[in-house]
Parts: sequence; C-alpha cells; structure tokens
Amino acid sequence: MEAIRAMGVEVKVFGDIVPKQSDSWGWKFLLELRGKVKHHIGSEVVNGSTKFHWITNGGQLVHYSTQQVWKDLKVNRNTVSWYDVVWFKGFDPKQAFILWLAILKRLNTQDRIMKWMPAQDLRCVFCGREADSVEHLFFKCEFTVKIWRFLKSKLLYRGLPDELQGIIQGIALYPFKRNVWCILNGWVVEACVYFVWQERNYRNFRKESRSIDGLCRVICSFIQSKMLTFKVKQSRAVKMVEDIWEIKW
Repeated sequence: MEAIRAMGVEVKVFGDIVPKQSDSWGWKFLLELRGKVKHHIGSEVVNGSTKFHWITNGGQLVHYSTQQVWKDLKVNRNTVSWYDVVWFKGFDPKQAFILWLAILKRLNTQDRIMKWMPAQDLRCVFCGREADSVEHLFFKCEFTVKIWRFLKSKLLYRGLPDELQGIIQGIALYPFKRNVWCILNGWVVEACVYFVWQERNYRNFRKESRSIDGLCRVICSFIQSKMLTFKVKQSRAVKMVEDIWEIKW
C-alpha cells in the first residue's frame, strides 16, 4: 500500500483507504464517491510542479469549481409527482429538507437504528408502544395523529388520510396549483412533519417535552407568521383562510 510520511506520521493515500464498520456514515459516503470522482481528476506538470484539474463529462480540462463538479456528478432523474408538495413557492428550506427525508424514509428513526443495533429495546417517546419509524411517527402514533388531525381541520381539503404517503399523494393531486389553499397545504404538512420530528428529538436528547396543545400552538404560530410574509390578492379563498387561521393580510 502506497503511503507517505508527514511529520513522522504515516498517512494512507486517500484512494487506498478501506472503510471500517465503525466509521461514520458521512466518512463512508465520502469514500464511496471515489469511484465517481477518479475519472474526473486530471493533472499536468507546470514548472516542475504538479497541478490538478477537473475533467468535465465532455473531456475538457478546467479549473476546479463546485458548480462544475455538481453539473458533472448530478444524476438527472424524472421529476417525482410530489415535487411541488415539498419545493413550492414560499417553502421553508429546513422543513422541506426534513419532509423530503421523511418521504424517502431516510430519517434516522429507531427502526433503522435497530438494524445495526438489534439488541436495543427502543420505544417511541410519544406513546411507548413500539420503535418509532416514519410510518409510526407520521401519523400512526396516537400522540402525533392528534396534532395532524387538528391541523387538517384547518384546511379546505379535509379528506386527507392520516398517513404521510397518502397525505403527500393527496396534496400532489390538489387541482388548484396557484390557489392560496395549495400553498397552505404545503406549509401545514411541512410544519407538522418538521415540528413532530423536532419534538421527538427534543424528548430523546434534551429531555424536554411539549404537550399536544403546546405543539399545535407552535405550529399554528409558525404558519401564521409565514402567511403574513406572503403577498396575496383579496378573494373569497383568501377571506376564508383569514377567518379559519385568524389572521388579516
């Protein structure tokens, strides 16, 4: 194995490092990228010194830039049907990210932890009945479903189900894409998922907790604040939102 010595310490060349089972997910992910990146690394000798460059998908040797790397490495896929449910006009970046992870079932929930720590007896911090999962938290849990149902009662379309995938598909099929209610649908589901996940982590790691009513107030307050930053034209739909959410544009 090729190695160099720096200040008396042997350092393995990045390309030769073998990931360990105990390594963090982030480090393993970086090591996995080596296969994708190696064909894009080029070099030339200038005045006796080696300079490295980026090779584009078209074979051009260019100066390295994150924009070019993203352009060459990104995977182009078809837009999913629920794209507008997450990335809509006025979305909150943090909340959209958490909702996106939840839809893809990539949140670090207890059912995933138990796959590599099977001896752990993990329980949902809200109901204590079973290990939490995306399906359980959103919204099979008797605690979180009450929060969702309260928020759903403040929407025009109240026929949405009580489980996340069905909610996302229902909102994706909502016919009025430029209606204020469409934006509100997105805010409500994003805020609900985000604050439930936040509360779950607060209880697990900070030993802090809020009641169902307290969480509902926090979520409603956030959504009302978002509404007041949004420009609208007065209409029957806008008046209905003002009455239900107790705001005035």
